[in-house]
Amino acid sequence: MRIGLSNRQIAQILNETQTKARRWVKEFLPPDPDKGLRSGRTRRHSLNEVFSVYVGGHLVSKMDFSVLEAKTILKDLAVWMERKGLYPEKS
Repeated sequence: MRIGLSNRQIAQILNETQTKARRWVKEFLPPDPDKGLRSGRTRRHSLNEVFSVYVGGHLVSKMDFSVLEAKTILKDLAVWMERKGLYPEKS
């Protein structure tokens, strides 16, 4: 279920600036298939996507990993987190 959180709402949830939240979304999530560049539509995110952005942002800002390292860690953990039911939304 996609609840549709905006980047502004993600920034509030993560207690980060909107600029940082937007950067993390661009870094840790794939491009939105429903939206073209500059289409004028606001991208919406599921709770699972917000969770991935949070984990990636935590790795970068609190654990001093580079963005590339954090992306690799997230990719490696994704299947395991899904199997263990660690994502907020069940698929």
